[in-house]
Amino acid sequence: MNQSSTTLDPATLTKAVVRAAERLELIGALPQILGISAQVVDEWRAGRAHLDPTHAEWQTAIHFTGLFRALLSLVGSIENARTWLTTPHQTLASAPATLLQTPEGMELVLRYLGNVQKYEIKLPPRGRLQ
Repeated sequence: MNQSSTTLDPATLTKAVVRAAERLELIGALPQILGISAQVVDEWRAGRAHLDPTHAEWQTAIHFTGLFRALLSLVGSIENARTWLTTPHQTLASAPATLLQTPEGMELVLRYLGNVQKYEIKLPPRGRLQ
């Protein structure tokens, strides 16, 4: 675990993950994305439980919130982010939302977005995401 992940407040990260999943309309996929049960997500949504920094899903949750922020900065709106996530992409060989449901797929999408940011690659114009 890196130093920045140990300074995060579990309640804050939990709220951020749930909010990002809700806004991206991925709340139903969140158990698969994080490798947890739907019951745990329900507990988080109700505020009865929080992510635990000692559990495996902690780091994936950090990656998921980072993906959310990166995607919003690149496409400009929640609606465009949803469209981007659900549209099959030639470069990724699938819809990113589908890829997020495996650790390898999450890594692929994160690398793709990181490269887009790093090399200032332009995503398709807003309103024409593909």
